[in-house]
Amino acid sequence: MQYDLKQNNVKASKMFGKWYAQPVVVNTLNLKGFAQHIASHNGTYKASTIKGVMEEMVECLTEMVSQGVGVKLDGLGTFYPRFEGSGAETPEEFDVDSYVKGIHIRFLPENTKDEELTSRKFKTKCVLKRRFPLPTTTTEEGE
Repeated sequence: MQYDLKQNNVKASKMFGKWYAQPVVVNTLNLKGFAQHIASHNGTYKASTIKGVMEEMVECLTEMVSQGVGVKLDGLGTFYPRFEGSGAETPEEFDVDSYVKGIHIRFLPENTKDEELTSRKFKTKCVLKRRFPLPTTTTEEGE
């Protein structure tokens, strides 16, 4: 995985001026491309079959999450709903249409011993390489 170095330029931040690694996303596969990738692993199913199953999975996953049902995909993680909004001063004042602005589908990576995909464990599966080398600075002799 390639990364770039980015400097924090938020003046109000305690981390202002510090440099951080930011992953480079070199490509994004759509459902068809991902299905073709899966099929290329010499499985018994054609890409079109895999794509069809994945389309149904996406449709059913959003249906379940929209009903407040978390969906756990063993070995990957759990998808679940979370509200975006603000809070009311009192329970009587709360109106869902006014205080819930949106609903997000969140993802919690698998965290079992054999399938742990937490951030630190996932890092061990990646080879990190800076995309661009640091520029070299030259100084005149005697400075």
